Amino acid sequence: MNKERIKSIATLIVIFIAFLTACKKDGNIADLFLQQTPDELKFSWQGEEKGFAIRTNSGAWKVTATDAPWLTFDVTSGEGNGQRESILAKASINRGVEREGKILIQSGDQKREIMVKQEDGRISLGEASLAVKSFAIKQPIENVFLIFPYQKGTAGEELKFSVDFSGTGAQGLNPIKDYAVTLDGLTGEVKIPISGTPTAEGEIVMTIKLNEIEASTMPNPVTAEVFDPNRPHPDAAAFVISGWLAYPNGSDANHEYIQFLALRDINFSNENFTVITCNNAGQTNGIPPADGWITGAVRTYKFNITSGFIRKGEYFYVGGTSEKINGPNSAAGSIPSNKWVKKHAYNTEPGDDGIGSTTTNLLANSGLTYGVAAFRGTNINHDTEPMDVVFLRNPETSYTLFGMVNGANRGFRVTNTDYYAVTGDIKYINQYNASNVYYNVASVGGAGATASTVGQNNFLELRGEYNVVTAKWSTSRTRNIISLTTSSVISAIETTNSTKMFPAP
Repeated sequence: MNKERIKSIATLIVIFIAFLTACKKDGNIADLFLQQTPDELKFSWQGEEKGFAIRTNSGAWKVTATDAPWLTFDVTSGEGNGQRESILAKASINRGVEREGKILIQSGDQKREIMVKQEDGRISLGEASLAVKSFAIKQPIENVFLIFPYQKGTAGEELKFSVDFSGTGAQGLNPIKDYAVTLDGLTGEVKIPISGTPTAEGEIVMTIKLNEIEASTMPNPVTAEVFDPNRPHPDAAAFVISGWLAYPNGSDANHEYIQFLALRDINFSNENFTVITCNNAGQTNGIPPADGWITGAVRTYKFNITSGFIRKGEYFYVGGTSEKINGPNSAAGSIPSNKWVKKHAYNTEPGDDGIGSTTTNLLANSGLTYGVAAFRGTNINHDTEPMDVVFLRNPETSYTLFGMVNGANRGFRVTNTDYYAVTGDIKYINQYNASNVYYNVASVGGAGATASTVGQNNFLELRGEYNVVTAKWSTSRTRNIISLTTSSVISAIETTNSTKMFPAP
């Protein structure tokens, strides 16, 4: 074969290859193809449109999504000529969990898939609240609402709720079924009215249900109480601590006092009580109180209340003998005699039953955590649970308010109050376990030295509300300072903001 012939054949081969390549690019004679982009589409729960593209040279094509019926397309079929085709996929709103599927593209024997996902669209409902937590028996319930927030809503969407009422106090409440609420937007608040006339005392448990659709989170049941205003809870305190004066004008000796709120009529001659103060000055890294509230000496001082009468809803006082509102220069009887149920000259006499040395400083003016406890009866030991207890200043780990004495736990007992909880062996302030986990470490005053420094001429007013029907604090006590002068009168420390009881007397 001569060289020219070989050269011609080689040239023909190159042209043929080039022709084949050109045909493949043009999609005319070459292999049939089907292409798509992208490989995955993700949609928001609210529903939206997203585009994808296909390109084929194999003639008729179609797009389906049989396992994702929540998708629709602006174009579902066409004729492929190698040109790019753009298609819009639209996802409807998702009111369920995250969902997945695929878009199937077919052209002749060729198939391509695009994976699709839509995020969880379940509405989220927050915790419910009830402004009124107690209802009087045989009194109509009006203008009371279960209120809870929502997220992932759509404006104008209608949801239907039911509320199941259970418990002994639920009798007489009107059933709630398919109560319709129209949402305002993406986030907002649901209000469901509660109505009826309770006919039995006891607890009401309100369980909220969402009908027709599923929520990702639901409110926990809400509880309320039906009470007889004339019958307090058997565990309710007889009185609670509502304030004190620790640093009067002029002199502390015999002029300090503690204020209490009576929660029922009390004849102290027939029903005795005890009030004990504790002063822990100098006890950082010190010695645990071996006998708790009856340790005595400089740490605790005891008052036995065994006479007097006080009516429900009245404030009364325990302390020195002066009956003066702010030290020796105040007017005599500025706290009237009939408001005192115990006066004791603590500056010259030891505490009742020998518990507490004479002192000129009954309550601390500053420094470490200190407090007051009230007990039923007068026979108190290291393990007697108080009826009420208040401390100022959060205890720190170095404060020796609790510890081991002769192999046994010792400290200042607390009770279930607005700040403390008694569960099993956990029953002391600042109690810790073998792992150095501390319990009951709060106080009315909060943390830091200023919490216990009420200051001279200042009455410590405690503001809260005690529910005698549930025997619980419906509003925890907070600290407020009332500045006194020597001419102040009793109304200065018995205010509309002072500790209150529910129901009101």
